[in-house]
Amino acid sequence: MNSVTDKEKVKCLVWDLDNTLWEGILLEEEVRLRDSVADILMELDQRGIIQSIASRNTHETAMDELNRFGVGKYFLYPQIGYGLKSGAIANIAASLNISVRHMAFIDDQAFEREEVSYHHPEIMCIDAADLHNLLEMDRLIPGSLTEESRNRRQMYLDDMERSAFGTGFKGTQEEFQKTLEMKLALFPPSGENDMERIAELSRRVNQMNSNGQSYSVKQLYEMRDSGRYDMYTARFSDRFGDYGIVGFALVHRDTGHWNIEAFAISCRVMQRGVWSVFLNYIVKKAKLSNVEITAEYRPNDMSRYMYISYKFLGFTEKSAENGLILFEYRHPHTQAFPDNITIID
Repeated sequence: MNSVTDKEKVKCLVWDLDNTLWEGILLEEEVRLRDSVADILMELDQRGIIQSIASRNTHETAMDELNRFGVGKYFLYPQIGYGLKSGAIANIAASLNISVRHMAFIDDQAFEREEVSYHHPEIMCIDAADLHNLLEMDRLIPGSLTEESRNRRQMYLDDMERSAFGTGFKGTQEEFQKTLEMKLALFPPSGENDMERIAELSRRVNQMNSNGQSYSVKQLYEMRDSGRYDMYTARFSDRFGDYGIVGFALVHRDTGHWNIEAFAISCRVMQRGVWSVFLNYIVKKAKLSNVEITAEYRPNDMSRYMYISYKFLGFTEKSAENGLILFEYRHPHTQAFPDNITIID
């Protein structure tokens, strides 16, 4: 069993280049890829760990060398230049929309690791001398592997294409959203991969996670088989690609009362309005079933957006005790679905 918690797993590994990814200094001599690096890059990619670069080199020269080795495709938002590596780390985190606490940095120079650690004490720093142990490090071993994990790099590439398209779009944000042909499919988990994905999201999602609890696949099956829960997954796509399953909800059912016990949405679709459509969908189903609807929220230092989301949708606080806020929906009507997302029920 891994000795670190699920919330400490690394989402992005940032590589130095000279005497780390490859042997030698690019600006001084011919370099060669270190033994086993190509296999390590491919394995981390399959684990769903995004990879990037923070290196003091000339960007074009370094990328040419990476492409010559056939590994350039693995790196998103590479920061290759002559600034501080702590700044490069911050830029990568902002581009990926993840916290630095979920990143790791590997470099052969103690000075560089110390500089990054000083500015980002929450990051995991790795000596390049330990490269041979990289794949066995607990924080680099995901709790599970899903279809979404294996396709994570491609999903980010799709995001980059969306952003490029949006930058050149002439028109309002609403008009832009309509051109994306967004689709949101809401359905119960249908198999092992769906259950694995729910478990993965419970571990990985921080900002839009109502209770911060990690669920195992075994727990999820037990909840489903108890007959006391409705379980929903949210699969999102647009004309640029398929995000896969981006969210889930666990709704405890009782006579005349439904309670949203857990709700989580990937931060990668936070700005697309998916969370409000998903929550509103559950509220509408409760209204049609003529039952009371409540929702649990456990505050933590990263989930404030989830609190705001419940309030925005029309929930009000019913009680707050023992670290648990219970919301209730008392409005006689529900909000209309937006016309820029096609809902598949």
